[in-house]
Amino acid sequence: MSELIGRTLTPGLLDLLARRMPVLVVATVNPDGSPHTAPYNQFGAPDPGHLFLAINRQDHTYANLCARGLAGLALLEEGDVAISMRTRARVLQEQMVSNCNLAVVEFTIEEIKRDNSPHYLVTQGVRTRLREEPFLLQQRRLMAELAAVARGRPTDLAVEREEA
Repeated sequence: MSELIGRTLTPGLLDLLARRMPVLVVATVNPDGSPHTAPYNQFGAPDPGHLFLAINRQDHTYANLCARGLAGLALLEEGDVAISMRTRARVLQEQMVSNCNLAVVEFTIEEIKRDNSPHYLVTQGVRTRLREEPFLLQQRRLMAELAAVARGRPTDLAVEREEA
């Protein structure tokens, strides 16, 4: 049974998002009205009411967000965490410095629900790992850029790159 938590991330959820690299499942609607879901783990929470995600501009998710500006986000994580969020989305940065194929999309949270089952415990969330070790450095740059955008300084990495 769903329970409304509110319109902002709780301190516990903010801590979970900062400490781990959980996977958010983003649900959008395709042009034909069919549902579309995709997992993302490149994101940050700049404050309790927003999430920033790095999304490939070629993804159906990106096209659907640009067309409708609405998304559902789901998070399942160990410790019996099962939440869903109703959000509004807008492109905050069309092209990231660390990866020109990615855009930064801002999600404004409108509602958060706890979706735990009375019969089952969530014992682990969706897990990912890098396919190739060289991507680790790219991932670190990307996450640093997302953090810079969250702090309101999206050009931090561009300046660092020019100075290097």
